[in-house]
This record gives sequence, structure tokens and C-alpha cells, in this order.
Amino acid sequence: MINKFNKCIPIIIVFIITIMTIGYSVLNKELNISGEVNYRPQGDMRITNVKQEDINNATIEYFDFSRKEIKLAYSSSGSAFLKFTVEVTNYSNTEMGILNIDGLDGGIVEGYTLGTKLVGEDNNSKAGMTKEFTITYNSSEVETKSLLLKFDFEEVFTITYKNIVGNYQKEILNSDNLNITLLNPPKDLVITMNGVNIDTYIYDYVTGKLSINNVTGNLVIEPSIPNEPVLSDGMIPVYYDENNKVWKKADAKNENNNWYNYDNQMWANAVTVTATNRSTYVNGNVGITIPMEDINTMWVWIPRYSYTIKSEDGKDYFGKKETGRIDMPTKQLPGEIDVKFIRVNDKDTGNAQYTGDIVNEYFTPPGFTFGTKELSGVWFGKFEAGSINGTIPGDVETDNLLAIRPDIKCWRGIRVSTLELISTGITKPSNIYGFGNNIFDAHATKDSEYALASYITQSKYGKYGNSLYTGENKEVYINSYNGYVTGCSSGTPFAPTSTTCNYKYNDLTNKGPGTGYAGAGASTTGNVYGIYDINGGAFEYAMGVLTLNGIRYSGNSLSYNSGYTGQTMLDNSIFNGRNWLDDKYYDFYISSDPMTACGGKPCKGYSMGETAAWYDDHTGLPRDTYSTWSLRSCYFAREKNGGIFSYDENGGAAGEYLTTFRVILTPQ
Repeated sequence: MINKFNKCIPIIIVFIITIMTIGYSVLNKELNISGEVNYRPQGDMRITNVKQEDINNATIEYFDFSRKEIKLAYSSSGSAFLKFTVEVTNYSNTEMGILNIDGLDGGIVEGYTLGTKLVGEDNNSKAGMTKEFTITYNSSEVETKSLLLKFDFEEVFTITYKNIVGNYQKEILNSDNLNITLLNPPKDLVITMNGVNIDTYIYDYVTGKLSINNVTGNLVIEPSIPNEPVLSDGMIPVYYDENNKVWKKADAKNENNNWYNYDNQMWANAVTVTATNRSTYVNGNVGITIPMEDINTMWVWIPRYSYTIKSEDGKDYFGKKETGRIDMPTKQLPGEIDVKFIRVNDKDTGNAQYTGDIVNEYFTPPGFTFGTKELSGVWFGKFEAGSINGTIPGDVETDNLLAIRPDIKCWRGIRVSTLELISTGITKPSNIYGFGNNIFDAHATKDSEYALASYITQSKYGKYGNSLYTGENKEVYINSYNGYVTGCSSGTPFAPTSTTCNYKYNDLTNKGPGTGYAGAGASTTGNVYGIYDINGGAFEYAMGVLTLNGIRYSGNSLSYNSGYTGQTMLDNSIFNGRNWLDDKYYDFYISSDPMTACGGKPCKGYSMGETAAWYDDHTGLPRDTYSTWSLRSCYFAREKNGGIFSYDENGGAAGEYLTTFRVILTPQ
């Protein structure tokens, strides 16, 4: 490698010599909230075999073994070279040498490459290693100059541990590969090298073993922890008291995991309440009971994350075969989706698919971007939307009537444009829910946002990671009740239509090994802290619309449409209705193929093409022959074909009494 030097500016060339470790040393250290380990190698280095006959056009001014220096003088233009040997003995786990060349003016140095590894011939002992170098120096200068060569060890890198409280670790460095064992390990890690996120590591959260490949810079290792939930005035954090079967106010600071613990599938929940006792609950102590009759909406926080899907056979990407699983993942019984929590300013752009042991190609779902704003997380409506008075209002635009609670009939018979106005209206200044601060954008859930619940449910943080469930029972249980009541469960992932609510959402009756809770098995966590009605109940309108050649289709016909102004598909007419909202409230599709629907590209991050027909869930995007709007979930009679990966199409009209909606809150 040739380095050019600007005239009259002394330049220091750092030549890093990485020496393969024969033996190793182990460092045991108790970690505090933040701990740092500096890797500076130790050993004996010296320069040998420097002979006058190996020096051309130069003379040795001095040669100092203790200072590991050679100083040369040269007095003519042309080429000068130096041949010498570096010898290292009694080295520690890694040896890094630096070669500083000083006093060069206008010359070119050849004969070495920055970062070249120095590896001894004897790889089975610590007796020593040597490496011979020849350096050539070319100069057009004729006046006398001096050339100083200095060798010494250099600090390799530092490891900084953040928020790994009370853990112990062992560090073994072999060449540039680092192996660490963490006791009481977190579920996942975020690792940066020189400030950049890396995925060149293997981590097993069960054993705590971490192996990082190609370490060339400073590392920061910290747990992958969820972003704190964002609360507005009027929102109250809650936890569930299983003994008394009531919701109670939680500690918003989450001390002692009183509010949430995603490692144990305990997702953060919050509620809004009626004005009657609102001040009592908002200002009350942690642990105060909040009766269901005072609650008007319930929410579940999904923190920002990235995901990736493994192929065990190098061909089919059906998820990871987690520890303890015997059979290989299949489309009918998929494996674990890898999920890691990330900060609001992080955004991964990988392929979302990987093979081998290194979990990489992470991708941040587009649902965590609303317009131009990157989100730290979103609040999902815990249940399908209903009404406060328990009726089914139909296609009526009205504020302050929506409710999100268990044991009420979901709101059906409503156009897409109407349900969007009702959804966006719940945070208006005149709202009855107590939302304040103007920090949330409320709207009907889009396909890309619905997917946020899908991926994490199939991860170690969702029902898939809940040890109470095995095999097919890891799929969310279906709400098969034909009465369209929110929060019901059949106690199984697929069941025939039921005329009763078999189990309520908070029924924690354990059905036996591998089957878990009869009622809570219908949530995305397999306990009461997840999202319900995501398999069964009613279809849910998602705000995804067919857009062909720049035309947004309002619906199928003048009598069967979304209520938005626009062209109709079947009768090719123009319906005059409501104005469309900003583009950020919709997903637009240019075809019915999830591999091309999103602007001619795959709809990555929509839980469609990449997870199509997982658990045998139904697939079908809006199409130009009939339906122009998308649906999610399924309804009670879909049996095995419904679930978190199901998607379908519809005309967007009010006459569909099989169809409801779900509301989402995004921080502004």
C-alpha cells in the first residue's frame, strides 16, 4: 500500500499488527450500570536483524532496543530501503503493534499495509513470533533527512457495558474475535462498534454466550430494552391483579417491573376513564383499583423494534427453530421471528431474512414511521372498537361515542371514511376520554401498523415466547363467538362458530400442559397484557387502498364505497363524498400481489408476502376486479384460515356487518 505525504507536514503512519492468540487470559469483572474494559496488550517487543548491508542509501544514526526505535539518515535522492525483523515474546491474548514513521518530507513509503496481521509460525505455544519487513522509501529530495521508526503496543479497543446491572462476564479475545459470557443475560443486545450498530455477532440469551466477530474498534454493549411508553394527560398506566381480577394503577416509572416487562410477555397497558372519577385515578396512589365500568378505552404499547426471519434450510424462511423445539418450522407451524428493540433514531434497512447462526439483516417496519416522523412506539387499541352505550351505531359520524373495552359488541356497518373520522376525533380538545397535551395522533389502523402487532407476537416477546404454550397453541386463540363481542376466546387457535362467549379475556383457567390460559390465550402475549380480537371476532378495515395509474378508488360502485370522493371500480363512475385525509393515514397499493403492490416492490414490513399463509391464514389484497380496500384479522367463522397473518379485501362500504375497525395512537 502506498501512502503519499504532503510536503512539510509530518505524518504518523499507524501500522496495526494483530497477532493471533495462542493462549489467552480471562478477565472476570462485576458490572455496574456502566462499566468499561480497556484492552491494551502486554508482551515483549523488540527489533532484530538490522544490518548495514540491509540498508540502502541510508545510514543508522542510532538503534535503541529499549525504546524500540531505529533512526536513519539519508542524503541523496532516489530509493532507500530497510530490512528488519520484529520479534514478540511473552504476549498476552492479543498483541497490537504500531509502526510510526516520522520525519518524512515529500517521499513515498512502500512495503507494508495498514492493518496487516502479524502471525507467528508457532501457533501452539507462547514462545514467540517474528515477522520480517522490508520498507522502501522514495524521495526526490537531495538534502539530508532523517527517518525514525518506532514500535510499540497500542490499545486495541474498549468495551463499555451499559445497563447490565449485577451481571458478571468473562471476556476472551482470540485474534480479533471476542467471546463473552453474561450471567443473568438479557433477552437481546444492542452492540455498536465505533458508534455504528453491528450484527456480526452470535448471541444465545439462554446461555448468555456472546461471540463478536471482526472486532476492529471500540464496542458498546447494552441490553435491547423497549422504549418507555409515552403517556398523555388522562392516560393511566395499569397492571392486572390476578387475585382480585381487577385493573390497578401502575407505577409510571416501572420500578420493579410493576407496569411492564416485555421479557416476560408483560406489555405495557394504559386506560382512559370517564370524567366522573378521573381525578381520583389520575392523582391516586399506585395500586388504586380502576373498575371496568369507569374505563372507556384500553391501550397496549408496542415499542419500536426491528425484525428478521430465519431460514433453517437455506430455502424457506419460516422462522427460527428455538431452543427445545424438535421439528423444523413450516408454513403451517412457523418458528420464531427475531425481534430487537431499538431507539427512535435507529432504523435498520436489511433484507429481513437470514441464514446461519449470525442473526442479521434486521429491518425496521414502516409502521414505526408516520409521515416523516419516526416513532418510539405506538399504542394499539386493546380490543376491536365498540360504542360506549353498547349499541351498534352503524355509519354515523359522531364524537365521543367510541369505546375500547372487553365484553361489548364491536362497531360494525360503518364506511371506511366514517370510521377514520371517528378514530381521529377521540383526541379532539372536546374529547370525553381525558386525552390532553395534544401529543397523540389517533387514527384507524393501517396494514403497515397492523403488522407491528404480527411480528412481535411471533417473537420471544409475544405469545410465541410464552412457555405456557407449545406447538399449534402458540398461535393466538380465535374469538369464534358469532355475537361479535370483544375479548372472547374459544380456547384454541381454530374452532367452529360458537353461539356463546366460551371464555372471557381474563379467564386464566389453565387448560393443561402446552395449552395455557383458556381466555388469555386469545391475546398476542398469551396473558391479559396483550391485544385481543386479532384472530376472529369481526374483520377489521385497514386503511389500505388500491391505487391504479394514480387513481384512488373510493370503492366498487356508487352504492358500495368508502364514502371518499373518487372513482368506483365496477361502474367506473365518480362518487362525490368526503375529502381524503393526508397520505400518511393510508397505505397505497398498485397491485394485488404483495411482491409488487408497494410501489412495484415487495411490501416488506407489512406481514404479507414474507409471512403469507403462515398458520394457514388467508391472503388477499385489494384487487381491480372487485374490492379496493384491505381487511385484517378475520371474522369468527374463518376457523383455521384466520389469524395475525391473515389479510383480505373489501369494498369499504357500510353494508358490511362482518367488518369493524381498530384505533391506534402515534406520538406526535
